Amino acid sequence: GKLEFDESGKLAKLNGEDADSGSAKFTIEEGMLPWDNGSAKDREIEYEMNITQFSTDSKVVSQDADGNSSGYLNDLSVDKEGVVTGTYSNGTTSDLYRLALAKFPNENGLERLGNNLYRETNQSGSADIGTPGSDSGLGEISSNSLEQSTVDIANEFTKMIENQRSFQANSKTITTTDEMLQEVINIKR
Repeated sequence: GKLEFDESGKLAKLNGEDADSGSAKFTIEEGMLPWDNGSAKDREIEYEMNITQFSTDSKVVSQDADGNSSGYLNDLSVDKEGVVTGTYSNGTTSDLYRLALAKFPNENGLERLGNNLYRETNQSGSADIGTPGSDSGLGEISSNSLEQSTVDIANEFTKMIENQRSFQANSKTITTTDEMLQEVINIKR
């Protein structure tokens, strides 16, 4: 904008409008400033100018903010109704998302895809999707708690046996190498 000062060095006009007693308020409307971080998206900012035109170094007379400084996501928490809340480094918290739960008329009719993934089939019926909570009948979320695993026990047991066999084979190699070195030492004597 354009600033005009009077003879005493006080702000007289801002963009052609009179400034009251050396200060002026104006609003930065949406789209006037390119905000790279999206912090002022869809918001107007009111800015009060209280400046003079003297031949000295400029100084901040007053500084007042009605918003928050920028912050980074530090922590996430989930309540029993599935609301995911983010806590930011500037001390603010914000509800970010809400988790949904699904219930099938016949859970045994789901098609197993592996890695704890299932797909809806005609036998399982359509999913009843809703939000968690005591009123929904779908259940509640228990954050920060452990649940019994739903892993494929047969697959995990097979992997464990394979690892055990590999360990046994490696230990036999070490034993054999040890015996061979012992024999070399005995030959040298």
